[in-house]
Amino acid sequence: MYKYIIKRLLALIPVVLGVILLIFIIMSLTPGDPARIVLGNMASEEAIEEFREAQGLNDPLLVRYSKYVLEMFKGSLGSSYRTGHSVLSELLARFPATMQLATASILFALIFSVPIGAISALKQNSVFDNVGMIVSLIGIAMPAFWLALLLIITFSLNLRWFPSSGAGSWEYLVLPTIANGVSCFANIARITRSSMLEVIRQDYIRTARAKGVSKRDVTIKHAIRNCWIPIITIAGLQFGTMLGGTVIIENVFGWPGVGDFLLKSITSKDTPCVLGAIVLFTIVFSVVNLAVDIIYAYVDPRVKAQYK
Repeated sequence: MYKYIIKRLLALIPVVLGVILLIFIIMSLTPGDPARIVLGNMASEEAIEEFREAQGLNDPLLVRYSKYVLEMFKGSLGSSYRTGHSVLSELLARFPATMQLATASILFALIFSVPIGAISALKQNSVFDNVGMIVSLIGIAMPAFWLALLLIITFSLNLRWFPSSGAGSWEYLVLPTIANGVSCFANIARITRSSMLEVIRQDYIRTARAKGVSKRDVTIKHAIRNCWIPIITIAGLQFGTMLGGTVIIENVFGWPGVGDFLLKSITSKDTPCVLGAIVLFTIVFSVVNLAVDIIYAYVDPRVKAQYK
């Protein structure tokens, strides 16, 4: 198990290097001059040239890429073009807010999706099953930013139950959590239903029922337990997606996380900040996938035997 974890962590290095190179290429091809954006249109050519020289913007792309990678391995993600502050310190200050929102969203999705998916499978083709699947389809099809705007209009402007933007007490977290978690809820509910339908038709389920095991024990101890692998898989992928998907949700709700920081950095073409945020998302997504693989070993003994 430990060798597997070390191999996965070492495999993360070329992934991060490739992501950094890709972001460098994309940022270099996008229109706009960072020096002109930061200093403004009234800045003189001498000031702009001095800024470009100080930030290394006149160097070839591969040279800037190499310098950035060397600084990254030294523990530095550079400084912001706009503020001059350390990118790492900015990300560390904002990442807890993003993690809080993503964690609340995945918990919201799991708490509601797993029971609904399981009950829909046990009561296949019933009214509950049909309503649950219709809600899931709507959740998958509905854009998160549109749902966020609907929630703000309904619960903030009209009912005045929750604040529309900012961060603070738990009330500020409710609407962003729902907007960010509905799509995940819909996906997990559908996966849970399909997995349960497959499991409850297996021979060992029929055998347990024939032996007189109660319906409750068959469902909880046998059926749901054998559905956890696909549920954990989709939950892990959705959690990683949420960390990146919070860019839109954080901007709509004014949530002070990495996503809002990334969007502002892109509009101002602040390359160090964009790179730092993307690298952070890449590392977190890879670590989440590694954690999912480790959880497999504890949920399913057959997977643990493979590691041995």
